[in-house]
Amino acid sequence: MIVDSCVDRRSGRAVALDYFAALGIDPTYAVSLIVATHWHDDHIGGLEQLVERCENAAFFCSAAVTADEMFLLRGTARGLGTLSTSGVRTISEVMALLKTSGREMRRCLETALIWSTPHANVWSVAPSSEDFNRALVDIQAAIQAVEDGRRAAPGSNHASVALWVDISGTSAVLGGDVEAPASPVRGWRAILRNAEEGRPPGLLDASAVKIPHHGSDDAQLPAFYEALTADDWVGVVTPFRAGRKPRPSPADRERLMALGHRMFVTSDAPPGRVRHESAVERTLREVGVEIDARFPPHGQVRLTARTGDGGTGWDAEHWPPAIRLA
Repeated sequence: MIVDSCVDRRSGRAVALDYFAALGIDPTYAVSLIVATHWHDDHIGGLEQLVERCENAAFFCSAAVTADEMFLLRGTARGLGTLSTSGVRTISEVMALLKTSGREMRRCLETALIWSTPHANVWSVAPSSEDFNRALVDIQAAIQAVEDGRRAAPGSNHASVALWVDISGTSAVLGGDVEAPASPVRGWRAILRNAEEGRPPGLLDASAVKIPHHGSDDAQLPAFYEALTADDWVGVVTPFRAGRKPRPSPADRERLMALGHRMFVTSDAPPGRVRHESAVERTLREVGVEIDARFPPHGQVRLTARTGDGGTGWDAEHWPPAIRLA
């Protein structure tokens, strides 16, 4: 299973494909399921590469992306000669690839079992119905922006999918960019309410959490972490290094470390391109050395569990620039 995608900005390739190549695994046959949590650029970069290569994989995404409004946005943008953001372009390419290969774009909504095998179950636990409705409003605003000749903003995280993955009793919550608004029928409050009602049964026994929204404070619900039954669950944060507010911020890190559990971030590299000090650059140029401004490499946090251990938890490894926070 692959959830979301990003590209190596040095090669332009989907990072997941490079990872499989390093393991000697052919994703054409090994990958049965691809899930796109939402249509923001930092979550679906290179997604079309995965859909094309993993030709036997079922494809799931937020119900908002399969709604008539998203198809209208795609058609409106194409008719006006623009596909707006790269996220809209990528979704359009994915739709075309799925159609060509005879596959469907399947929907994720709260408390839905989307994939099941004798040893593993994958549940969609977000977006809630209310967040789905709000996501449609975002898409309608994007349509109006395109019609007005403006750039369609990617919108909020209302549409984001969150997943619960259970593998023979060892399970993980993958939080996407789901946020934690005050409403009990939205975001993490809705997920927690459903979990406490047994929808799905066992979610609060998860022993790993992909921390939502890059560790941002607007996506953290302390009550959810307090409700987890595992004594030593592990958290993994994927950073957001673009824009004016990279995440996790120093305050985000302090808050996550205070949870008192194993916590990793997949990269501690500074945002943007790696730059040399000006004196170094000047010296190198004087001796005829050409400087290649490189993007920071991708770090990796790998969680492994033995099937059949009955929920004994995850072993964690990490490789630089990934670090352990706590």
